Amino acid sequence: MAARRPFRFGVGPSGLLADLAPKWRATVAEIEAMGFDSVCLGDHLSMMGPLPALAAAAAWSERLTLALTVAGNDFRSPVLLAQEAMTLQAISGGRFELGLGAGWDAADYRQLGIPLERPGARIDRLEEAIRIVKLYCEGERFDFAGEHYRLEGVIPAVHGPRPALMIGGGGPRMLRLAAREADIVGVNVPLGGADLSASLAAGATAAERVEAAVEIVRAAAGARFEEIELHVNVLACEVTDSAAAAADRTAAVAARLGVAPADLAESPFVLVGTAEALVAKLQRLREHLGFSYFTVPRAAAAGLAPLLPALD
Repeated sequence: MAARRPFRFGVGPSGLLADLAPKWRATVAEIEAMGFDSVCLGDHLSMMGPLPALAAAAAWSERLTLALTVAGNDFRSPVLLAQEAMTLQAISGGRFELGLGAGWDAADYRQLGIPLERPGARIDRLEEAIRIVKLYCEGERFDFAGEHYRLEGVIPAVHGPRPALMIGGGGPRMLRLAAREADIVGVNVPLGGADLSASLAAGATAAERVEAAVEIVRAAAGARFEEIELHVNVLACEVTDSAAAAADRTAAVAARLGVAPADLAESPFVLVGTAEALVAKLQRLREHLGFSYFTVPRAAAAGLAPLLPALD
């Protein structure tokens, strides 16, 4: 099991859509004032542009980590992404986190005029892009000759410490890639999905799928597992005033997600319960599975904020 890490809590990207841009400054100030550790954005055309938004957040905050939870690899040159990431890292005083992903949303690909290739091809390209980003961040001139990228004489213009790298996944190949390359590994196993079917018997519970995902990360990371921070993008988060209310809300969430309510009891993706119960659950998730970094929807932030002082 990974060494016990302090909890970190981020807000977003759920609900951080394009119409939030005029209210972004006030939102950043509110998130920081509530005591959260990071403000997080995704990378979809349905949202405001994440890199300029996070650059603005860097200027409008003093301590918030600025997290691009996932940059769609096919949307940008990895050299340009690395240049922008290192720039944001420098101007924020080292507060940037860069997430990298293979891309998945067909609507984004249609709007960008890019073919959505099979997952294996997208992950192959992502593996090369990760190497390019890391080479750029090392600060030395480099060439790169791969199957998908051929680069000559790249001279990094922005120097300094590399931003923390986040990679998330729900299938074995992405989880292994994240375990080998990332500082922060996001475990994204869908509650009702079958992404881990190759490594689990049919009919496994949601809890067993999460445990199996963590084990895949542990095995692929080897000795560096102790250095990895495990992240969860929480799908539903609500602090209730009673256990009965929590049971009702959990049943509603379970119906929406297509799983049994019992599957949510120890799920890191759903945090619904009284303040006392949620503090205890989060501590169990860290102790038993190693999860310490949770991103919650913006709508849930105000309800969760009073619990943060009890979670160190």
